[in-house]
Amino acid sequence: MRAHPAGKLGEGATAVTGAGDGRGATVELLGGRHRLPAHPGVVPGAAVSVLLRPHGVHVHPEPATATPWAEVAGDLAVVEDVAYFGDRTEVVIETEHGSLVATSDLDAPLPRAGDTVRVRIDPHRAWVLPLR
Repeated sequence: MRAHPAGKLGEGATAVTGAGDGRGATVELLGGRHRLPAHPGVVPGAAVSVLLRPHGVHVHPEPATATPWAEVAGDLAVVEDVAYFGDRTEVVIETEHGSLVATSDLDAPLPRAGDTVRVRIDPHRAWVLPLR
């Protein structure tokens, strides 16, 4: 299982609004627009990367589908791997933007490899950086 301290998502995505104010930028990601904290160098129309901490990515089960990999679009993803670490569970998911690690509470329903899940990100645990 790939368990990185931070995931990079949306590499090559485009900022809809810039972060010249140093507060944040709006980025199209996972099927929607998200206002996220951003590096001051992010400008409208520029290519960006979005860094996400695993505890800022949440997965929610979706009804079973016959072709889960065909459903990887927008905020839908497929579980690649699940690992239990005592105080948390880490879930590797494949999104349309690439693989990502999410953490799950122990009391939450545990997905299995191959399950389709809906992805939510905590906007306070993300960081938008300009691509250079």
